[in-house]
Amino acid sequence: MEIKKREEFYGKNNLIWVLNGNKLANKSILKKDAFNYEYLVSISIPKSFTFVENYNFRELFNNILKDELISSLNSDKDQFKTENENTLNFKVTEGEFDFRSIQSQYKYGIGIVYENLYGQNGRKDFCELIEIKYDSIDEIIIKLKLIKRHWREFIDKMQFPVFIDNLNGLEENELYYYSENKIIDKEKFVKKYLEYT
Repeated sequence: MEIKKREEFYGKNNLIWVLNGNKLANKSILKKDAFNYEYLVSISIPKSFTFVENYNFRELFNNILKDELISSLNSDKDQFKTENENTLNFKVTEGEFDFRSIQSQYKYGIGIVYENLYGQNGRKDFCELIEIKYDSIDEIIIKLKLIKRHWREFIDKMQFPVFIDNLNGLEENELYYYSENKIIDKEKFVKKYLEYT
């Protein structure tokens, strides 16, 4: 296949793909949804806990991140971010914020994860040490969704960075960075990659 040959020949640091959306992604549409985040919620679990001899906050925290119940409590899973090893941050949009409800639901969910690892011993005291707080923020995030219509399938086989120009839903000064699902400024893109020519 021609794509594979080119990528193998040039190597990862020497090749990017810039595609014409008019021809290669005919009638495909890039949808932009705006989310207005109004609250940042942070949940911190204790780094040490004397009730349990083999307590390991990293192991517990990793299990919390993987837990289905914890994930289901957040409507937008992509907003979960870890901070300082033992703190989980996520953003909440307007109209769905009830701090008392969030506090009780997450404490309950984290308590279940704790119990699966360490049993009932110290669970109540552990849950009291979980810190849950929030701050008001005002942040608009654009989420992108590519609806593929008359899409050239070989695009999905490209392993190196793929940029698409002239795609439906893009402004004139924008490129779509398919590999990372984000929009970039065309002028900045040209300036950056001209450095390598």
